[in-house]
Amino acid sequence: MKRVVLSTFGSYGDINPYVSIGTAIRDAGAEACVVAPEVYRDYVLRHGLEFASTRPRVDVDDTALVRKVMNPWTGAEFLTRRLLMPALSQSHADLHAACDGADFLLSHVLTYAGPIVVEQRQMPWATAFLQPMVLFSAHDMPIVPPLTVLRRLRVFGPIFNRAVIKLMFSVSARWGAPVANLRREPTRSSMHTGSIPAAPRVPQHLYFNAAEGVGARCPGPASDLARISPQDPERLRRSGADER
Repeated sequence: MKRVVLSTFGSYGDINPYVSIGTAIRDAGAEACVVAPEVYRDYVLRHGLEFASTRPRVDVDDTALVRKVMNPWTGAEFLTRRLLMPALSQSHADLHAACDGADFLLSHVLTYAGPIVVEQRQMPWATAFLQPMVLFSAHDMPIVPPLTVLRRLRVFGPIFNRAVIKLMFSVSARWGAPVANLRREPTRSSMHTGSIPAAPRVPQHLYFNAAEGVGARCPGPASDLARISPQDPERLRRSGADER
């Protein structure tokens, strides 16, 4: 049986979509494991899914912490530099262990250990964007609070918007320094032993419908989607081979 790991972090708004996808994966005949903070254990288990705890430990009822994270000026930096990065090594160890025997990882924009784990394990992976603004499109400039003035700057077009986005990234780039440092570290033998199999090539364009619990190659309109079930993994591999 195929096993999918879904790694997420945040509030219930970040947990619920992954629980929904995990439920659809389970109903389609595969195993689904949600990796999230310990506080969500009972909630995930009530939905009949496997659960694995990850650090940092958070308390959703800690109003002081919530105020710091939601601060429009300093919240993003606090969340990244003060909450997530100090626990990066621990969250990496947690996720690495949860991926034992897994065939696929679906991560979250805040689970920074995800890309490192899949690089080390050479396993198929995708990440989900729950907020379109994190795509930072120069053609649809996100309005980052509290900089609502950015709404007025959209009229200058994508060239100007790219410069603004580049400036924002340059300011926040140093926040992720621990990720680069961890990526340079060799894989610890205690986390993974033996040879690492080559990852199967997956299609460049995938579509997942949580309501139907199916993944599909999406070369054209949604009406052209072909159903791919967990019981037919070779079909997924063949669809990827077709694009070579």
